[in-house]
Amino acid sequence: MTKYRITHEEWKIDGIGKNYEPTREEFFEYATDNPNGADFDEEVGLYDTKEEALAELEKYRCTYEIWEDYHEARYDLYAVEELVYDEDGDIEEYRLIRYADVDI
Repeated sequence: MTKYRITHEEWKIDGIGKNYEPTREEFFEYATDNPNGADFDEEVGLYDTKEEALAELEKYRCTYEIWEDYHEARYDLYAVEELVYDEDGDIEEYRLIRYADVDI
């Protein structure tokens, strides 16, 4: 059985300068290449088809905010993941399908 979920991840990255303005490519590179992992990961919705999940993803935007006092950036990422369940109903495998658009 396969389902599709929208997830919301929050990442925090140290050492970001206050005048940092990333390109779209830099945004995803910095936001997802963090050795400490996401601060949290929550399921926003679960859908039966990829088309339903991708249509719902259009309502969300990936964003970031620079915390100048802490030289840190907070990234909010929304994405659709494909979930594959085993015969016991446990998630056997998942893979990223698409991130939401970025508001930069």
